[in-house]
Amino acid sequence: MKKLLAIILCFGLLAGIPVFAAAEIDDDGFVFRNGIRWGMSPEEVEKAMEEPVNYAPDGDSEILRVPFPAVSNFKADMLYLVFESSSLYAAFYEFDYENPSLYLKRALSSLYGESERDAEVTAEFAAVLAESPAIVPAGDSVVSLGQWMTEDNTHILLAAVGDIWMLGYYNLDYWAPELNTEGL
Repeated sequence: MKKLLAIILCFGLLAGIPVFAAAEIDDDGFVFRNGIRWGMSPEEVEKAMEEPVNYAPDGDSEILRVPFPAVSNFKADMLYLVFESSSLYAAFYEFDYENPSLYLKRALSSLYGESERDAEVTAEFAAVLAESPAIVPAGDSVVSLGQWMTEDNTHILLAAVGDIWMLGYYNLDYWAPELNTEGL
């Protein structure tokens, strides 16, 4: 049996066939999709995306919109990639018609452990959403269904927002608004 496994592995390696897939371990932090990382510019992200994107400034933030991206077993209605000072710091999937929350909560928990704060939305997440009113209209209630944090400070939130569902990722280490320190 060991010889047969060794022969299969050698043949696969020589033929260039991936014999098994391993999770990529990355010392540079969270890799979002298609090799996209926090801190990339809109141009770098647009180049890395396989799907067509729509670029639109939104007040002080910049947003790339990707319609109907695949997410786990679902197709989201929209993916918003949010930049501040040309630095990617947030990404939000929007689900208008299909409620993926139970499945996605189980899938996220299998990757990142049990949800940290089911009952509350952090003040940070509310601030991130407030920065992009084109994504979440002012006044819509946000109900957290699960929250996780990765080792590199990427926050992940699954939430009901008004009558839609959202899966959001953000990392405030890459949020660099122009700060006014006059009079401080």
